Amino acid sequence: MRFIFSCLIALLWLHRPNLEAGQFNFKELKDFLENFAIEMGEFDHEKDGDGRIYESPIMPELTFPSKRPERPSPERPSLRPKPPIPFNKPGDRPGKWISLEPAEHMKVETGESILIPFKVSGFEKVSGMQFSIAWNPNVLELRNQEEQPMISEVPSYSGDPEGAPFLVPGDFQLIRPGVLTLVWHDSQLQEGGGTLEDGDTLFGLHFQIVGQAGARSLVSLVDKPTSILFVTLDGEAVDVVSRPSVVAVKRSLQVAGTVQRLDCEDCPIEGASVILKQNGKEYVQYTDAHGKYAFDVDPGFPIELEAIMEWEEGAVEAVDVSDIVSMRKHILGRERLRHAHQLVASDVNGDQSVDVLDIVAMRKVILGKTSRFSEKSDEKGRSLWRFVSEAFKAEASEINALGRLSEEKGLQMAAPQANVIEADFYGVKLGDANGDWSPEKIKAPRPVPR
Repeated sequence: MRFIFSCLIALLWLHRPNLEAGQFNFKELKDFLENFAIEMGEFDHEKDGDGRIYESPIMPELTFPSKRPERPSPERPSLRPKPPIPFNKPGDRPGKWISLEPAEHMKVETGESILIPFKVSGFEKVSGMQFSIAWNPNVLELRNQEEQPMISEVPSYSGDPEGAPFLVPGDFQLIRPGVLTLVWHDSQLQEGGGTLEDGDTLFGLHFQIVGQAGARSLVSLVDKPTSILFVTLDGEAVDVVSRPSVVAVKRSLQVAGTVQRLDCEDCPIEGASVILKQNGKEYVQYTDAHGKYAFDVDPGFPIELEAIMEWEEGAVEAVDVSDIVSMRKHILGRERLRHAHQLVASDVNGDQSVDVLDIVAMRKVILGKTSRFSEKSDEKGRSLWRFVSEAFKAEASEINALGRLSEEKGLQMAAPQANVIEADFYGVKLGDANGDWSPEKIKAPRPVPR
């Protein structure tokens, strides 16, 4: 039995999809294949190295190399296809390629019916295609119509809205719960193959949500039991790229709020990371363009919330000599900093004091000797911004701001019995002692989850 298992792992390794460089190591790739492509069990694939579960995960891009035969040569006697060249964005892709993937992540209710569209890019003069789609049948149940998969949003073959549909239910086959295959070929070669615009929907699948609250499932192209193959009108097989999507079943209660600047009433912060801890797990969600976030939670366990900024922005953007001048005047007692957000911004090393140590740290940043105010290992992701709660905003003043800051431990709640809709946080850009930094919009330059 162990020998068979080892052979299976070796086979999966030889036929693995190629992931973008740096996104996953071998163990994560193996976990992805074992738990998703074969067993499709419950899993938290979007966990990071710290065990956090990202509610809006950034999924890997999977590459399925074309099945192009190669002629043997002295330099390369093997008939195996060459491994695909890693690439990071469409413009870097060598040669022809096609993208087909479910359109977006979804949060749904148990019992709800949903439509998952599959969108394409690079879909030009396609004369044939085959592939498999997999999901967790304990979470999603494919809806049928007259014993065939229910599909919709299929474009017409010729582009004419009244023309024949590109795909029909008979092109699909439900192999078993959680695995669907498709085989299609162009029966009208004189038409020049099938061509769609980038972003067009090739088809949509209808599902019934059967999972319990908190359950999740990937929906993804997989290379088995029907291998992935797209062929152009010229008879050329092309590389295929895809990203999985996540369907998550909502829990019964919701904790929501907004993250914005402390010194501005209507200045949301997009891309801040809000971390929710409950029942031994950590969940992360990024704020949207309005600075908002919302978690689904269980009613029976206490909750801890905190906000951080998990991205590398040049600290010098908000720091200049005028900030140091303001801090010197404050320390000398000539002209005190008058607002709580100025005091928080001035305490760049986080010791609840505005002193010469902060000035030294700021000088290093201004001179380009470092890009961070704190080099402590436990301050990663927290040394350029500081976030405080609604209570701090309401109670802090120029007199007690630094002392009040030492009490900031995020938001802690007893086991919620109702929705919490105003769990707000307020951010301060460290180093902006005189408060003259006023960008039109704050957006963390991170990859945006779909």
